[in-house]
Amino acid sequence: MTLYEIISITLAIIMLLGGIVGVWIKTQMDIAELRARIKNIEVTNNKVEQDLMNLIETNRKENREDHSMIFDQLREIIKAKNNE
Repeated sequence: MTLYEIISITLAIIMLLGGIVGVWIKTQMDIAELRARIKNIEVTNNKVEQDLMNLIETNRKENREDHSMIFDQLREIIKAKNNE
């Protein structure tokens, strides 16, 4: 083998290894970005879930109050009818 061939093969191997390392680094960066996105989605999901639970509880309380008011009015109507 000539010196030119040895240098060419060595450069090719170095470039190949550099390419492999570059792809590995890019892949690791993409994975880290995806993990950060997933964590952000989980945090957002937990907040939305908590907001929904609060809304459901608020609606339950309002419905209870509304039903109590309706039943009170219904009782008054029944009493008025019975007193006639």
